[in-house]
Amino acid sequence: EEVGNARTTLEYMRALEKFMAHLNHGNSESVGGPNLSAGLAVLPFQLRFFSNEFVVTATEDPNTYPIGTVVESINGVKTGMYLEETYGQYSGHRTPGARAFSLANLIYFGNVGERLNLEICRPQEAEMVNVTVRWDKNNRWDYNDTKIMSLETEGEVVYQSSAFDVIRIDEQICCFRMKSEMDMSYLDTYFEEVAPILARYDGVVLDWRYNEAGNSMIGHTVVESFFGEAIPYCEEGPAMIKVSNYVSNFGAWDYWLGMEDSDPYAQFAEVLEQVDELIREENAAMIEFGEEMHSGRFEAGEEIETLIEEQWKERYPGVTLNAYTDMYKERVESCGLKGKPVVMVVDKLTGGSLDSTAAEAKSAGMTLVGTGTRGATGTLMLIDLSGGWMTGISTQRGLT
Repeated sequence: EEVGNARTTLEYMRALEKFMAHLNHGNSESVGGPNLSAGLAVLPFQLRFFSNEFVVTATEDPNTYPIGTVVESINGVKTGMYLEETYGQYSGHRTPGARAFSLANLIYFGNVGERLNLEICRPQEAEMVNVTVRWDKNNRWDYNDTKIMSLETEGEVVYQSSAFDVIRIDEQICCFRMKSEMDMSYLDTYFEEVAPILARYDGVVLDWRYNEAGNSMIGHTVVESFFGEAIPYCEEGPAMIKVSNYVSNFGAWDYWLGMEDSDPYAQFAEVLEQVDELIREENAAMIEFGEEMHSGRFEAGEEIETLIEEQWKERYPGVTLNAYTDMYKERVESCGLKGKPVVMVVDKLTGGSLDSTAAEAKSAGMTLVGTGTRGATGTLMLIDLSGGWMTGISTQRGLT
């Protein structure tokens, strides 16, 4: 009813967010239409929950809202309480830190011209000051001029790529950060270029923060390299929306494969061309099989999983449901990292596949340091809402 009565893009987006919040699963999300940014008013800064405070981490007005400014209250109410009261119904996150982070994100969009009275404390200033800010369509971000907070680990960068960083903390310890884990070819890079660097140090810190999505095979295999053997994956548990992973995967692949080459998200489609023949065969079979299931089979319950498994074995003998399992077994055993002291640093942004990987690592005996993770993972079923809008609803929960 709220979607049907929406008069503005903001109302439409909020109605979708409110629906997904009922799933109590922070991985589900709406994907905005092509004119989303042009039709909504935004603030001149981005607020983030950082070090237990609500902090300005990106700004186009560094004089009024410099990086590191703490927003103490909004309209006379403590910031956390205001965000919960105003946006709580739109957030599906249950982990406290992740919930606070998502609520801070939600305040960025608002009604044109609506004002907020803020009590803020700027860096290096002892006094709190009161300012008024409003949502404006003209607050369009120019990232060449935007100031963004750096959260880099202090130390000497000894390796850097689009996927991985290695930072030398001191002579004995290094920090290994995974920035992205979408592309299976990254595992070849990890074993050929990164693992030999990590092996030279007495101990390694795995920095699993600031990574919200990806391919769980990559993070999982990196963790296995420190055990020198296979560790159990998360098992698939029930989600509120129960459909097959293969149906969901098809929907995702079909979407990414249809993107324009100029679109940055087209990188996902390239995965099919960057892995070996067996994996391409499996993915091609998944797409063909998923298309058939996607066309009209969304029954709830376990019977759909049994049906898929039986039909898969019949139609694709010799192609496993997961052909990745033993591909890197020899490299895991011989990379020289087995038994090396290691800890994993996680926080509220550790989500998606790395959320699962952190749970798997903890279950296998690795020490985790930090805060609760995002609590959001699971293959998304993408649903076309027309007009350039889609929604992605998580179809599984990972259990260790």
